[in-house]
Amino acid sequence: MRQGKKSKEKPAAASGRRLQARWYALAGGVCALFLGACAALVFAYYRRAIAEEFTRMAVENLDAYTAAQRDDTLSGLHDIMNTLQALAVLVAQNDTPEFVEVSLQAMNKENPGARILYNTNQELNERLEAKDILPGDVEIIRRLQEGQTAVTPIIYSRRLGDVYCVAVAVPVFREGECLGALRCVANAEMLVSTSVYPPSQGKILYSVLLDSAGSVVPVRSDGSDLQGNLFETLQGIDTPKETLDGLRAVLTAEESGLGSFLLGTYSDSPMYLSVADLGYNDWHLALFVQADMAAVHSRAIVLRTTYGAVALMVCAVVFCFVIFLLLARLLRRLTREQQRYLLLEQFSDTVLFDYDLKSDTIRFTSNARALFRVGELTEQDFVGGMDARYIHEEDRAAIEELLRPPAGKAQAQARVRLLLPDEDRYFWCMVQARYGYERGELTTVYGKVTDIDKQKRKEERLLHISETDGLTGLCNRTAAQENIARRLRTDPAGLLFMLDVDDFKKINDTRGHDSGDHALQYVARCMKNVFRTSDILGRLGGDELIVYMGGTSSARLARQKADQLLALLQQGTQDVPPMTVSVGIARFPADGADYDALYRAADQAMYQAKGQGKDCYSFAGRE
Repeated sequence: MRQGKKSKEKPAAASGRRLQARWYALAGGVCALFLGACAALVFAYYRRAIAEEFTRMAVENLDAYTAAQRDDTLSGLHDIMNTLQALAVLVAQNDTPEFVEVSLQAMNKENPGARILYNTNQELNERLEAKDILPGDVEIIRRLQEGQTAVTPIIYSRRLGDVYCVAVAVPVFREGECLGALRCVANAEMLVSTSVYPPSQGKILYSVLLDSAGSVVPVRSDGSDLQGNLFETLQGIDTPKETLDGLRAVLTAEESGLGSFLLGTYSDSPMYLSVADLGYNDWHLALFVQADMAAVHSRAIVLRTTYGAVALMVCAVVFCFVIFLLLARLLRRLTREQQRYLLLEQFSDTVLFDYDLKSDTIRFTSNARALFRVGELTEQDFVGGMDARYIHEEDRAAIEELLRPPAGKAQAQARVRLLLPDEDRYFWCMVQARYGYERGELTTVYGKVTDIDKQKRKEERLLHISETDGLTGLCNRTAAQENIARRLRTDPAGLLFMLDVDDFKKINDTRGHDSGDHALQYVARCMKNVFRTSDILGRLGGDELIVYMGGTSSARLARQKADQLLALLQQGTQDVPPMTVSVGIARFPADGADYDALYRAADQAMYQAKGQGKDCYSFAGRE
């Protein structure tokens, strides 16, 4: 009987244990499913977030790229305008057919990709009376006769080789009278030409011109342009309404519009459209970009992250207990001072360091790599090898003096320039140091590095404001004198122009001081148009202005610049009547070996020009 009872209890206990094991297995399975579902949701969210982040980065990069392309296109048009305006000044001085023909031949020879033409005012009027004239041509001719620059619509020209062309036209005026107009006809493909798009991001499929209604403006004669209306094309491929509304807002914006949009995913690659207003004739530059490489990178990042996360989860289970023991031991060893030290490391704009003078070794906190381009957090032979490091060469002496100061010093600071971690550009930092002594001997330097680049840039902007004449935007008297004197110490040759506005007192007395201010501002604008950006332009006070051209003492160039300035001033504007100035020119070093001597020579030459009847220029010494 005992044996029978015992045999019955054993199966019951074994069955209970098996049932308990099943519940444990079921609970473990449920937990595993729950954790798996949570991990799947996290990965799905992560994948979506990565896609959204890549889309945002692609749109920002495309905005920047399209803005740069727009600037390049406008720069090409403006270069043509500047060339025509300079030629217009010469034609206004001599509009004989022989001179104009020779000038045009020379300009067309130098620019084989474009063709410059000239039409007299009589020819423009005859064109207005022609029966076949288009309404757009009437508006352009009227604008030219009113003194405005014009950019014509795109036309197809068989005479120029079966190409689409665009023309830039500039009026020629003399003493308020329209003499005619200069035109430069160029291939319209210049409006949609693009530089190389970064291969790591994708490729440009199409670059076209659009009007505000979304219609494609043809510019290529080979028929490779898209055709028809872009909105109709996009609606045909089920483009989201939000994208169409955003594109329409950019095309119809009153101010210069710019925007990039995700059209959709085609062949597993995102397709983007970027549009920028060119500011002429309702033209908008449109770029279609296939971000195939960006999609590959995005998928690779998600896939590798998934693999890495799974591997980390497995490793976490295996090493969790070991890591816990290590952390517990580490926390016990950390002192309160060490914990505060680690807390300070979290501030990315403040890097701590200590420097050992005996071993010439410096150690930075771990956040140093986020602030500047440090190689290793612990660097040996620091002062000895400073010439090959990330410190600006002009600031290395200051760093060496900071780390190895005279005896007895307690603390010091210096402003230095360091390289950014991800750009080849220096930024300003404040380095503050305190010195540690042992038995009267300096052994250790403790310090911190703080980013003060914004503060330094603000100081530089304030310095620029202090050196600028508030009325004309030119250098003020002090800045002009100091800059010219500094250039004279290094330039082998130079030209100094002294300008004095003729009858300026009469302008103030008869038209008011506001008109006098406008006149000085107009003279300053003319000076900027005539002289180089590297030249020093300043206002000495009142109606006296000064210009220094470095690197040359050519009398021919001096006469050319003076003639251009006098001609430009005589054109006047709607608010400023034609003006004249008297110009004195002195050459360095022939007429003066320093600023004071050169200034006196140019000033005397300017008064000679006044005595010769004004509206002219005179040289100091012999020409």
